[in-house]
Amino acid sequence: HYDFVSEYCLKNGYIAKYEKNKLNMNSTMSYREVEDLMRNVMGSDNFKWSNISNKMLYDKGIRSNSFNGYNNKITRGEAVYMLYLLNEWKI
Repeated sequence: HYDFVSEYCLKNGYIAKYEKNKLNMNSTMSYREVEDLMRNVMGSDNFKWSNISNKMLYDKGIRSNSFNGYNNKITRGEAVYMLYLLNEWKI
């Protein structure tokens, strides 16, 4: 499954290979990188991480570390919550 997903993402330009043509699927991503990736995947500049973080704060009472800077790293929980919201919003 990993090979199919990474191959698909590379082929469609959603992600790029890192040093020495290796793809590091376990590396951390900043909120800025997530926002860029999602805009690329969605084919639209409408995606804003701030919409996700504000909804998370309002609904769950959890303050994202993105409020301290977009170069901070996203957590797995935030990534899962983002995907959940995108599915709910049918974007």
